[in-house]
This record gives sequence, C-alpha cells and structure tokens, in this order.
Amino acid sequence: MDGADRLDLNNMPPQRRYSLPIEATHPACTTYRAIRHNLHAYLDSKHVDWSAIDLVYRYTQFPTGETDNPRATIVITATTNSYCPESWSSLTVELDDVTQAVPVEFVQGRVLRGDAMDEPSNYQVRPHIGLSIGVKNLNWSTGTVGCFLRLEGLFNTYGLTCHHVVRPCLKSPLKVAGNYDPELDVVGKVHTAIPWTSSGNQRQSMEVPSPYDHEKLRKTYNEYLQLWLEKHQSGLKLGLPDDKLEAMQQNISFCQDLIRGINEFDRHFGTVACSSGYELLRGQGPTNLDTSLDWALIEISPSRTSTNTVSTF
Repeated sequence: MDGADRLDLNNMPPQRRYSLPIEATHPACTTYRAIRHNLHAYLDSKHVDWSAIDLVYRYTQFPTGETDNPRATIVITATTNSYCPESWSSLTVELDDVTQAVPVEFVQGRVLRGDAMDEPSNYQVRPHIGLSIGVKNLNWSTGTVGCFLRLEGLFNTYGLTCHHVVRPCLKSPLKVAGNYDPELDVVGKVHTAIPWTSSGNQRQSMEVPSPYDHEKLRKTYNEYLQLWLEKHQSGLKLGLPDDKLEAMQQNISFCQDLIRGINEFDRHFGTVACSSGYELLRGQGPTNLDTSLDWALIEISPSRTSTNTVSTF
C-alpha cells in the first residue's frame, strides 16, 4: 500500500472495551435474575467496594478499528481497597460458579446515580451525563449534558446539549408571541448546523459545571463553612466536651478542603463543534408549533472523556 494508505501506528487510538445494551430475552438475563442476590452476597463477603453491577454486551475495539464479537458479560464497577486483598482476576475465576458461567469483568471506577449523587460530583474529572454545562465566563445561564456520543469515522468524543445552552438568549424564543426574533440571541446567531467560532479561529469554550452553578455551589459551601465556624466558637465559649469540638473542627476542615478543591478545579469541558441554531418547526394545534430544532455538539477535551468502561445501562 502507498503512503496515503499506510497506518500511522503512533497516532492510533488505544484498544478499548465498550458496552452495548442486551436484550431482555437473552438467556443470560434469566441467569442473572436468578443469581444476582448470591452475587451481591459473595462480593460483600469478599469486601469488594463495588458501586454498580450490569449485564451488558461487551466487546473490544482494536487500534485498527476492528472489533471482536460482543459477548454477554456481567460488568462489576468497583474500586480497589485494602479490605479486599484478592486480585480481581482471582475473584473472576471464583465467580464462575456463582454466575453459572456467565462471564464476569471488573472495571475500575465508581458510579454515582440519581439521588445518590452529592454536589461535589459536579467536579469529577470525567463527568457523567446530567451535569450542568455553560459558556465560559457567562454567569447567568446554565444547561445540561444530555449524553456522550462518537460520530462514525471519528475518534473524538462529543457531548450533546442544546443550542440555547451554547448560545443563550435573555428570553426564551418559545415565549415570543408570533415568530422567534433572532435579535434576542444576545451571544450570537447561527442558524445552520455548521462549525462556528466565537471570535477569530478560537471556538467557544464550555465549562462543567457551568459558571452559574459553580458560583452557586461555592456560595453554598462557604455558608456551610461559616456556620460550622460559628458553632465551633460558640462551643468554645460554652465549654463543650473535646470530642464535640473535635467533630466540629473536622466539619470545618472538610468544608475548607472542599472549597479549596472547587476553586482549584479545572472546569474546562471542551469547545463547541457545531449547533443547530433555533428553528421552529411549525405544525397544527392552538400554538401552531410542533417542535423546535435546538441542539449542539461539544467536542470534549481528551482529559475529560471516559473510555466507556463504566457501564450504566
């Protein structure tokens, strides 16, 4: 093959493991429902610090782009700890009897879901969907990361959000009587799905969490810190026991560390790759409006993308 066809092995993406949803009718699903309680009990008896167990199809994508055949697999998301001295490879062998030969794969990580998430999860280096996102230095607007995706033929990872998040306006276009007024778009105007820049050749930077939510969280934790400082001072005056004063001091240190981490965290998430602009797709009904075109893709910084090894199906 000529130079144009030759693979550049130095710049190829790494080999990665991926997950796909599995059909509810798959025989492994029946097995999983029968053994899951025994699986939980076994992991707990071994002091495995696990946070998610999922039955999915797992496959490997090789640097050449080729993949192996997806295989029904129980994926256990866990973190290593000193209470579980056994290696995950040895546990995988032992689990073969528990899972009735359904393959098991351990992945390093911690999954936080729904109401179990605490606010510091907004500051994870590799964000999950549902976190807030906003334009850098724009403190009055915030949105949500809807999902992560990869475009066919490209190895970059993109985050999906709304056009009104990357190009916010002071008034919702849906609240304008009659037609949408593009002059309401105070940041800029883009009305087709094409790449765009905010100034010159520099694409618009997006942050997670958004500047709006970042400031709100900073204010909240500073208020917590002030509350514990006041309680501690009152405790000293009242002569409270040392153990209670020590507990208060621990809360003070926790708040101080949290605030320091928030202030030092690099919130850069990526840059806007393209967006739809606002387009109202008119139909029937009293509002004469069916849907609105309102999407944007964020090219995520490599330092904040996941390798998709944590499955949350």
